[in-house]
Amino acid sequence: AIGGFSLQGLSDVIPEIAVAMVPYLFESNEEVDYVYDNHLSKVFEPLFAEKGMVVLNWVEVGWSMLYGDTAFPTPAAARGRKLRGSPNIAAQSFLRAIGADSVAIGTTDILPALQTGMIDGGIAGTSFYYTTGLLDYAPHLTLTRHAFDTGANTADLRWWEKLNQSERDGVLASLMPSAQARALVRETDTAVLADMRSRSDVFVHELNEEQRAAWAAAGEIAQKEIVRQVGGRAEQVLAAIANAKAEFKSKNQS
Repeated sequence: AIGGFSLQGLSDVIPEIAVAMVPYLFESNEEVDYVYDNHLSKVFEPLFAEKGMVVLNWVEVGWSMLYGDTAFPTPAAARGRKLRGSPNIAAQSFLRAIGADSVAIGTTDILPALQTGMIDGGIAGTSFYYTTGLLDYAPHLTLTRHAFDTGANTADLRWWEKLNQSERDGVLASLMPSAQARALVRETDTAVLADMRSRSDVFVHELNEEQRAAWAAAGEIAQKEIVRQVGGRAEQVLAAIANAKAEFKSKNQS
């Protein structure tokens, strides 16, 4: 009755979720936290309910990066390269927007694909890239931070509605609090990046302002395509996120 999924997986069931992974939608961890904690849960709740699901808590995955056999300082560097992205709309639209040759293969096929040259690199979170051994075959990690991926623990809505409040509290108490999980993921990513930067066989590339602007421009192209493909209430979700971001900016300027 309970399962854990990333947004990339959930977007197969609820397409509008892909809007939250639009490239360069978010600028900072603080902005992400504010939008999710104060707005997105309410926006997504009815979408989950329509699919017979309820969100118990959010579990962070982190920023998406590009890894490969070379650095990708600009979208032009990725043009024509064979890059793996999840099959979801957001990842595939982003890869098309930067002119990459998108290869949508399953997670278990990534390492063999790198070994055989079927792919030159792909999209991954920092810790995933580090712990799965991708860095051994694609030693360049470019910190594009182009999309933010999180996950959710969900339950069957019919089962959840049969529980009394005490039982629900017990289920929620068994899960790691979102804030604690968020902090753990960020601490892990920081430690992983520090280790990679200390090694001579792995290369971590930061973007300068000009390079990031070029990536953001490609992200705008992908955003329009993502919203078009998702359809449904994609426009409403994007508008809700935009309003939440404006509210966050206003609160931080005052």
